[in-house]
Amino acid sequence: MVFEDARDAAHYALELSALATGTDWTAHGLPASFNLRIALHCGPVYCGRDPVTQGRMFTGRTPAGRPASSPLRAGKVYASSAFAA
Repeated sequence: MVFEDARDAAHYALELSALATGTDWTAHGLPASFNLRIALHCGPVYCGRDPVTQGRMFTGRTPAGRPASSPLRAGKVYASSAFAA
């Protein structure tokens, strides 16, 4: 997802995480342990055309906000230092 405002991105990430955590994934044929890890980053994004679908495509450098000393855990929202700033 691409947002113009970091606050909107943070709210979306938290709502998406809550939705994923509160969903009965077995009702959709997925394992009960299914969950998401969400990473937020703030930086330059470039818009182009997807050569296959001809739709808009966004690209940029996105270092996932991973704590160096701990593994990423499902059900959590992480942020890069650029996003946090």
